[in-house]
Amino acid sequence: MFSVYDLKLRLQTLPRPLAASLARRGVTTNQVTPAAVLLEREGTRVAWE
Repeated sequence: MFSVYDLKLRLQTLPRPLAASLARRGVTTNQVTPAAVLLEREGTRVAWE
C-alpha cells in the first residue's frame, strides 16, 4: 500500500524530464507560469461547455 509520502515523491519526480528539457531550451519559470494559467483556463472553459 502506498503512503502519502510515496505519492508525493512520485508526483515530484514525474515532471523532472519535462522541466529539464524546457530548461535546456532556455524556458524560464516566469514563462511557464502564465502559460500554465492560460492552459488551465482554456481547459476549464472547454470542460464546462
